[in-house]
Amino acid sequence: MSADDIILSGAIERVLKVLKNTDVGYIYVNWFNGSSKNPANQIIGDRTYDSPDVYLRDRKISSIFISANIVKRSIWSSIDNSKYIGSCFLQLGTVLELVLIGPRSYYVSTPCVLRTESWNTDYNSTADWRLSLIESEMSIINQFRNRYSESSLSECRKEIVSGLLQEVIHIKKSGRGFHLNEIVRLTKLCKTVPKYWALVLPALLLPKRLYML
Repeated sequence: MSADDIILSGAIERVLKVLKNTDVGYIYVNWFNGSSKNPANQIIGDRTYDSPDVYLRDRKISSIFISANIVKRSIWSSIDNSKYIGSCFLQLGTVLELVLIGPRSYYVSTPCVLRTESWNTDYNSTADWRLSLIESEMSIINQFRNRYSESSLSECRKEIVSGLLQEVIHIKKSGRGFHLNEIVRLTKLCKTVPKYWALVLPALLLPKRLYML
């Protein structure tokens, strides 16, 4: 769990109840982001996942948030996650691996964690770092071709591209443009996602001055 996130009242009891009554190897708990009163995940009601594809369709890349993941140590240790080291998202790749091998996964819909970390808003100095994170997300998802269904992987890519659009807008508003090599890198990663061509690429190509009016 991240050092600055907060376990909410009743969370431990909820998780212990799941562990006592359900044979699962992985639990994902819902959470609040900062001062938001809306849960990060809008699916209502706890649910058990027997199908890895159904899990991925519902959860997409949400396991990126470290504090939402609860995994049996023996299962985590059984995964060779060395290829995800250095990606910033070892937890995403590892969770997608372990969901494939079982046992079942479980979703706790009642928020159990408050995420308190604040993103640095100095977009000019952190733009390269933010883009590299998005590239890492997409690269990890693409490694699961032929292991999850293409429809489930497509949902993950759509979510990543939605996040990319928000980042592009923030970065352009900060006064920073995009180099051609950055646009080419992103296009190679996102080329199978229609939303990239319809919304993100035009946003990348528009002059930054239009975002600063």
